[in-house]
Amino acid sequence: MNRFLFATVVCALAAASAHATIISSTPPNVTVTIGTVGDTTSAVLTYVDNLDGTFSSTGNYSGTGYNFNWDLTVKEDPFISGLFSVQNNTAVVQTYIVAVSLPIAPPQVPFTVHGGSIGMTLTDSNFNGVGSVTDAGVAAYQGQIDGVTVLDLFDVPFALNIAFAGQSVTTSDFAGLPGPTLPSGPALSTIGIVHTFKLTPGDSASLTSFFVVEAIPEFGSLGLAACGVLAGICIRVLTRREPA
Repeated sequence: MNRFLFATVVCALAAASAHATIISSTPPNVTVTIGTVGDTTSAVLTYVDNLDGTFSSTGNYSGTGYNFNWDLTVKEDPFISGLFSVQNNTAVVQTYIVAVSLPIAPPQVPFTVHGGSIGMTLTDSNFNGVGSVTDAGVAAYQGQIDGVTVLDLFDVPFALNIAFAGQSVTTSDFAGLPGPTLPSGPALSTIGIVHTFKLTPGDSASLTSFFVVEAIPEFGSLGLAACGVLAGICIRVLTRREPA
């Protein structure tokens, strides 16, 4: 029986190593960038500690010809969940960039899986019955690991259009969820989401975005494999008959 208990403990430790998380009490140095092409700025974030390893930030910023609002939740081990809205207060179509970069700790190695989602709502805020959100030559959602895009959603061509005055229209897309399930390499320093889109004058676009990355720990995988071997040995020992 002692051998059986030993194998059980080994299995529990191996499983724990595969799913361990770090709860931080220090807000990560997240960068939220907003603006038009060639004229972006970094928003100043203030945080609420949710006491579960996540931090939340809400705020607004008025740039040259636009208003920007955010409601962001992040965790360093790691995921990003955000609600962003942009209103175009100019008289012409503008190309907007909304980007979030999250430093991660610890590095996620040697392999990861990822997944993400986006919901977008276009509102005819000036009630003229004309409005659209379209791609700007790249996917409107790009999930990134260490600055490299690994997930495209609302890929080219993309368009969301108003049909009548005052209307709001919504669409969404996702991949690798529930999960995450999409395979990728290591995540060493950052994950991020980059939104790039064109928005008609006087109108508003709201985006609900999510991106998550999880490690597939090498030790955890080996530990779970060892658990199976040990369990098999224990079963054989416990069920073996003693000689008559």
